[in-house]
Amino acid sequence: MKTLSSFVVILLLAGQSSFAQTIRVDTTNPHYFFFNGKPTILITSAEHYGGVLNKEFDYVAYLDALKAYALNYTRIYPGAPFEPVGKFMSGNTLGPRPRSLILPWARSNQPGYLLGGDKFELDKWDPAYFARLKDFIAQAGTRGIVVEVCLFNAEYSDTWPINPLYFENYIQGANNYDYLDAQTMKHPDLVVRQDDYVRKIVREINEFDNVILEICDEPAIFTPLAEAAPWVAHFVDVIKSTEGALPKQHLIGQEVQGPVGVPIDLAGNPGISVVITQYLHESPDQEMGGLKGLDYEYQHNKPIEENETA
Repeated sequence: MKTLSSFVVILLLAGQSSFAQTIRVDTTNPHYFFFNGKPTILITSAEHYGGVLNKEFDYVAYLDALKAYALNYTRIYPGAPFEPVGKFMSGNTLGPRPRSLILPWARSNQPGYLLGGDKFELDKWDPAYFARLKDFIAQAGTRGIVVEVCLFNAEYSDTWPINPLYFENYIQGANNYDYLDAQTMKHPDLVVRQDDYVRKIVREINEFDNVILEICDEPAIFTPLAEAAPWVAHFVDVIKSTEGALPKQHLIGQEVQGPVGVPIDLAGNPGISVVITQYLHESPDQEMGGLKGLDYEYQHNKPIEENETA
């Protein structure tokens, strides 16, 4: 009986481990995800990109609402960039009031940040931010919700000056780079800081199974496609090399922007697992829509995500 009991316990543990797997692409049909032991479609109503970096946002109530409607996905920006208060809509969670802003980088003891308070210290991280980020993902996980962490978004003329990586906002600041250059490979010192940010986020959330990593949303709205493309591709390698030394490897997604096949079309890149689209067919900024993605990217046998659509 003791042997039988031990065998039953082993079976139960094996059953639990089969469900506790990092979300991946379904091997039977690679147009689906595989999560919690079964093929999965991710569907949501989610525009709260500032759910972590805005301390006023009650993300537990939000995640409870998603679960109540049987929705299983959300998408966040973890800090680079965010938006001015009230941009696009009143109450935009990605535009927190300055006192409610919490970001990965620690504050220094030198005043002068554009939105008030002390400048940032890019060689140090804020433990309180990462505690909030991890709790958000953990709370989502207990509700069966996958979190897509979108590391970057297109920089605008009004978002770059409030970004901690803008030269006036951190104590090591030296070079005044234009927002049009912020997501290119033109300035190696800036790219190194962006690499540090990506690696830190990736390491901190590696423990979670309910995570998809996205590189950049709308990377070439203002920056020329040919200049943004190498920068985007660079972070495929940064993420892969970082996770290569860690216990879990997560799916990586990237939005298609520009003509099919070039230059920000990484659907055929073996490092990209999720083909990301926006809207229905195509936006004025050449962002590929979901239906166009079905027509032109289906042959890559990867899940095709459509976001930011009514």
